[in-house]
Amino acid sequence: MCTNPSLILADEPTGNLDSRSSAELMSLFTSLHDQGRTIVMITHEPDIAAYASRVVVLRDGEIVSNRPQDASNAVSYELAPRSLLLRGSGDEG
Repeated sequence: MCTNPSLILADEPTGNLDSRSSAELMSLFTSLHDQGRTIVMITHEPDIAAYASRVVVLRDGEIVSNRPQDASNAVSYELAPRSLLLRGSGDEG
């Protein structure tokens, strides 16, 4: 973060973390987003996906859902598909 990147790519950043560490990391990502950074994150965890302002769901290599969401809403899936999370300034479309 020392170079102040405008884009952060995070592939399963909470995959091997305990719940407390995951919450701390998501707090950091939220703070960075509030400073104008765009965060692209891959996760299988619905509680982590709930932090995103946009969720793109992939299944079998195809986009099955691409929607903005209120980051305060929980995301729930019967089968936790691989999700691509986009956090940005709202200019993504």
